[in-house]
Amino acid sequence: MIVSSRNITNCASGCPEPAGNALPGYLPMIAGEDFVALAEKRLAESRDRMKDYRNLANSFVPDSDERKRATNLLEEIEVLHQVMDRLCRQLRLRR
Repeated sequence: MIVSSRNITNCASGCPEPAGNALPGYLPMIAGEDFVALAEKRLAESRDRMKDYRNLANSFVPDSDERKRATNLLEEIEVLHQVMDRLCRQLRLRR
């Protein structure tokens, strides 16, 4: 399901409520230490996935279209990982 700002503004008055907060990627509000632990766990999982994606990207023939696409995807994943890392640092400082 793709959600855009257009979907959100058009849904303001007539969209059905999701059953039991079952939205994809929904993260319930978690208090204090539990949230920090969850964020750090997700960051560690992200590191592992980045290693897997890097190995996959390196498995393609150099200068092939597949390698270029995989490398571009890996760069985007690394940016997201950096954002997650900064979030974890900020959460640790607030403890």
